[in-house]
Amino acid sequence: METKVELNLFRALSPLHVGSGSAIGVVDLPIQREQHTSFPKVESSSLKGAIRDAVYQKEKNTELFKKVFGNNPDDRNLIQTGAVTISEARILLFPVQSLKGVFTFVTSPFVLNRFIQEQNAYFEGKAPLDFPAVTIQDNRCLVSNKALLTQQQIVLQEYTFTAEESSPAKVIAAALDDAMQLEGYLKDRLAIIPDDEFSQFVQLSTEITTRIRISPETGVTQDGALFYEENVPSESVFYSIFYYKDTKETASEKKITLALKADEVQQFVNASLPGVLQLGGNSTIGRGMMKRNSIAGGESL
Repeated sequence: METKVELNLFRALSPLHVGSGSAIGVVDLPIQREQHTSFPKVESSSLKGAIRDAVYQKEKNTELFKKVFGNNPDDRNLIQTGAVTISEARILLFPVQSLKGVFTFVTSPFVLNRFIQEQNAYFEGKAPLDFPAVTIQDNRCLVSNKALLTQQQIVLQEYTFTAEESSPAKVIAAALDDAMQLEGYLKDRLAIIPDDEFSQFVQLSTEITTRIRISPETGVTQDGALFYEENVPSESVFYSIFYYKDTKETASEKKITLALKADEVQQFVNASLPGVLQLGGNSTIGRGMMKRNSIAGGESL
C-alpha cells in the first residue's frame, strides 16, 4: 500500500483560539498546549475536523468525500474508513513586538531542530525544508537581518538580547519565506532566540481577550457573563504532516465501489481545500483564519 507524505505550514491571519476547555485561573478559556513544553499546539482532531469541514463545504456528502474522509457518524448503513491522517500542528514561529522592524518572527534551536528531526522521520531522511541544525553560543540570538539590531542587540518587547546577523538564520528565513510564498515578508524578520526565552514568550505573550455577553432585553452586560479568553496571536506559524493512503474497502453491506490511490487522495484534498481556512472557535468574529501552504514530500510504503 502506497502512502504519500506532505508537509503543511499554517500561518495565522487572525488570532487563533483552539480551546482546551474551561480552566481554574485568570484565563477562563485557555488554548491547547503541549503538556511537556507548554508550547501552543492544535490537536490533530481539531485540525482534521476543520480540514474535513472545509472540504465538505465544496464536495458535500458525495461518495468521493466519504471514501477519502470516512462516513458521517449518523450514516448508520455505511462503515467507511478514511484515507487521510493528520498530525497535530506544532508551533514553528511566534510573533513578538520588536524595536526595529515592527515585529519579529521568533523561534529557537529546540523548535527548529525538532522540526528537522520530525521531517527526517516522516520523510525518511528527505526533508522538504532541509536546513542545518542550529546552536546558539553564549545565549547570543541569531537574526536574518542586521536591520533588526540596535548596537548589536535586539529588543523584543521589554527584553534586550545580544544578537548578531547569522548565515544559518538567513538560510532558514529564506527557505520559510519561499515555502509560504511571502515574497520577502519573513526573510528579514527572523530571530533565533534561546530555548528558555522562547518558552517564556509563547507562555506569557499570547493575547488575552475580555469577552462579555449583552442581554437582548436590557442592552447591558449580563451578570456573570464576563470571561477571559486566550488566543494565539496572528502571524504565528504552525506545521503539520499529512499522510494520504490508498482508500480501503467498505466494511459494511452498503458499498462504495470507488477506489483511489494515495496520489489521487492527495490531489482531491489539495484541489478541494481553500487557500485560507477557518480553524478553532469564534468564526463569526473572524478568529482562526489560517493560510495553508503545502509542500510535497516523498512517499513511504
